[in-house]
Amino acid sequence: MRAAWQPAFSAPSLSGYFPLMTDCAVRLADKLEGLARRQPGQQGAGKEEEAAGKAGKAEAEGGSGGGGGSSTRVDIWRELGAMTLQVVGSTAYG
Repeated sequence: MRAAWQPAFSAPSLSGYFPLMTDCAVRLADKLEGLARRQPGQQGAGKEEEAAGKAGKAEAEGGSGGGGGSSTRVDIWRELGAMTLQVVGSTAYG
């Protein structure tokens, strides 16, 4: 069993995973940055956006990244778990 997995963890293989891992991390950072930009107190947030934020509250609290407004929450553990699965999937299966 070890002989089958050992090549996947060699130095050349690990260095080849770096761009895939970086891509997943950048996507998560972009997603979180987008959510942070929609926080309350920013100019241009009208009543329609506030209503949409309230409607998306449950979705945003679940970590799916929806909504805006004053109650946007992110389940960071869920987001990091999703990123981990993306990393594993992209490095293991391409």
